Amino acid sequence: MPIIPNWEDTKFIFSLIVFLLNFVIGFLLFIKPKKIQIKKARILILLNLLLSSVVFLFALFIILISSGFDAPSIQTIKSTDYSTTAYLYNYTCSPPDTSTGCGTYHGELKFRIAFTPFAMTKFHCPCLFGTPDRVGEWVTIPLEEHREETVSAIKINLKTGEITQES
Repeated sequence: MPIIPNWEDTKFIFSLIVFLLNFVIGFLLFIKPKKIQIKKARILILLNLLLSSVVFLFALFIILISSGFDAPSIQTIKSTDYSTTAYLYNYTCSPPDTSTGCGTYHGELKFRIAFTPFAMTKFHCPCLFGTPDRVGEWVTIPLEEHREETVSAIKINLKTGEITQES
């Protein structure tokens, strides 16, 4: 489930805490193992602890490296008068391509779910979002580099969360 950009760092911290808890529990089992029917239980526990640590760290390394290439640019649209918060995600092409050179670029409009750190996708298009223009409770967002050219802009009502498309 996608979370708001402010909480992206907490996913890493949460994973690290889970890893450390597993490591400590494994270490405590290694120091004082319970009676297990298998001989040489300490060696098995140590091998399991080391193998799970290496696999976790390798998976974490791969995720961190790949997220650097696929990281979207994020714009936040927040109203001081209303509780609606919207996020514009522009997923561009990975280097060495240009931002629209690969043909898989896309944009997503996500709204924060009230009182939670989660967001839900309300609009998805094969385009990149332009600079938002706010007029009252309405925000107009031009769609740039649109591959389908059916919609030229979207309007968001920050009071109700309503989305309308302009041709």
